[in-house]
Amino acid sequence: MSMTIDQTFERSLTDPDSKTFKDLSGKIESTIDASYSNKLTGYSTGSIKVSAFRPGSVIADYTISATSNNLDFGAANTQVFDSLKAKGINLVENAFAQSDQAVFTTDQLYPLQKVDLKCNRPDSAVGQIKWTMDNKDLAENTKYSFSIDKKTLTMLNASEDYSGRYSCIMQKNTIPYIQWQNIIIKRRPSIIVGENDRVFPCDGSSFQLICSVDVGYNLEWVLGGTVQISGSDSITLNYDTQIGNCTDQTFTFICRLKDLPQLQNYTYSYRSVTVRTSTEIYDCQNEELGAGKTNEQRTGVCGTGMKGTVTYKCESKAWKPLEDNCVLEVIDNLKNKLESLRVEEIPGFMANLSLATSENNVNITQSAATVQAIVDILFKIADLSQTFVIKKTVMEVREALPGKQLLQKLSSSRTKTTSAGSSSTSGLPFLQRKGR
Repeated sequence: MSMTIDQTFERSLTDPDSKTFKDLSGKIESTIDASYSNKLTGYSTGSIKVSAFRPGSVIADYTISATSNNLDFGAANTQVFDSLKAKGINLVENAFAQSDQAVFTTDQLYPLQKVDLKCNRPDSAVGQIKWTMDNKDLAENTKYSFSIDKKTLTMLNASEDYSGRYSCIMQKNTIPYIQWQNIIIKRRPSIIVGENDRVFPCDGSSFQLICSVDVGYNLEWVLGGTVQISGSDSITLNYDTQIGNCTDQTFTFICRLKDLPQLQNYTYSYRSVTVRTSTEIYDCQNEELGAGKTNEQRTGVCGTGMKGTVTYKCESKAWKPLEDNCVLEVIDNLKNKLESLRVEEIPGFMANLSLATSENNVNITQSAATVQAIVDILFKIADLSQTFVIKKTVMEVREALPGKQLLQKLSSSRTKTTSAGSSSTSGLPFLQRKGR
């Protein structure tokens, strides 16, 4: 069951141990219990329990027990409406619904796929089915289509921004009956192979190809349709060159997602590296970056425990680091999760961020790119928090992070334009603003 309250959502409502949660849930439980015991035939007295609050004004999810499946909520909910109003809690019009978590699909969903969500309509339901995503009505367009009976919603070309709470809505027991499921379209994987074209000497030595992807995916290197090596989210292929005539010896190696054949036609599922062997004399050479001449630049893959790239420049007969964009893996993982983060999940996310910075403080200190990633995360959280009142600002959460002193070092190096058009530094006074 669910009930919508006409008030601004507060972050403390996501915490069942907070005073705000306990006060509001207590008033709701006592009011509903009294009204249902008096007006709802079949209701089991004392069974009402508020399980959660979520944004959308404030939606209270609650459960009850009853001795019948055919309940007439009309008079009982009218009494709840009036009783809560007397206590200073105003409900929206048509505030009540029977709400059940459903399983529209069991598939793991990826970008660009066609996705079918199937609603299970019970025999007792009446009226036409309506679909919503995050409480917004969905219409048939270039993004969505419906079956004739509206039981099936089809995402025509799913992308990350299709993630959200999907609901099919009909009528049952005199109130809306809602089936819902939180649908997540996985973030498009970022496969990193470094430089796409490389030259290696034709002298019998080996060269090294490194491939990295977001944690949670597996990879494999392929040459001529044959898998050379496979592994988890970071794999290295060592390949021997041949001594002899190097004319026109060119190889195309492909790093692709492993065990996901349904994605093989999507360009985001693979990256290629073209390798050419040569007898030409070069100024710089190593087994990963290959050969190059003075002042040329090459892109390499970050080492173990890091995600991203390093740019090298050929100087004084050696490849020397020019720009390091490596982000600590645990921070990169958290940044990726922002794509589908829901407002009510912010407290848990911030706790994980705090733990990650505490456990990796030394490594973070040594990586400017990781510091920048943390700053980007906090700005994103601040923007997401604009949808509800935050009693404790993201700035205050930032102050609790063990890496806060490090973040302050970026205050002179990064600016961000606020929604009002003003510019604030990444020392993060921007994050002190309250949600509107």
